[in-house]
Amino acid sequence: MTQPSAPVTVTRNEEAGRYEIHVGDELGGFSEVETDDEGRWVFPHTEVDPAFAGHGLGGTLVGEAMADAAAHDATVVPLCSFVAKYLRGHEVEGLRIDWAAAGRDEAGHRPSADDGAAGASKSGGSGV
Repeated sequence: MTQPSAPVTVTRNEEAGRYEIHVGDELGGFSEVETDDEGRWVFPHTEVDPAFAGHGLGGTLVGEAMADAAAHDATVVPLCSFVAKYLRGHEVEGLRIDWAAAGRDEAGHRPSADDGAAGASKSGGSGV
């Protein structure tokens, strides 16, 4: 996996309600974030432009978003499957994760249909 040659930056776009990753001047992807009634940061969807696939932008984007959440002492609800997968494989110092609010067990996995839980995930677009 090679990184793009243009500079890669991650910023929070408050107006759009998302974190964005740019490769040079081009939008390479985004991770939506909203605050729920309890003040938790809910991440419902992450998407990387197919033109930038295979460069690790999704991991960079989510990693920066989670580090920012931890810096703001936020609790994260990882509804997005990519965000949940990232959090299962990466330790983010100081980050609080509400797996139960995301319909997941303590390891970040959705219960199977055999457990009697719905386990349906939000989908749409070409997510990561």
